[in-house]
Amino acid sequence: MGETIGTFVFVLTILIVCDSESGVNSHLKTTEYFKYNLMRFVIIVLGLHLGRALTYRSGGGLNPAIALGLELWLSIYTEDFSYMINFYIFLIGPLLGAWLAYIWYTKVHLKSLDKKEE
Repeated sequence: MGETIGTFVFVLTILIVCDSESGVNSHLKTTEYFKYNLMRFVIIVLGLHLGRALTYRSGGGLNPAIALGLELWLSIYTEDFSYMINFYIFLIGPLLGAWLAYIWYTKVHLKSLDKKEE
């Protein structure tokens, strides 16, 4: 759950902020731009914190390559490959979180933008 929720928050924030249709950055003045960047930073940090708090073994990798690399290194270093028994979590969790963020973005966020234009 931690990998999924953390990745969901992280990817959804990036999708919304980087989309030119949402007009997030186009109307901001210099002082508002600083506040908005601070808010963006806080949202991403909260996503990473949730990922770390809810992931028991990895501490919230949110990146399959890094999480698997750390688990593999720990297994080789300690000569205990029982750490690799849950490797699927580091593959499925972030992929599921990114997929859910994309679904939320297309089904909820973009439709709310269309309603505002009408």
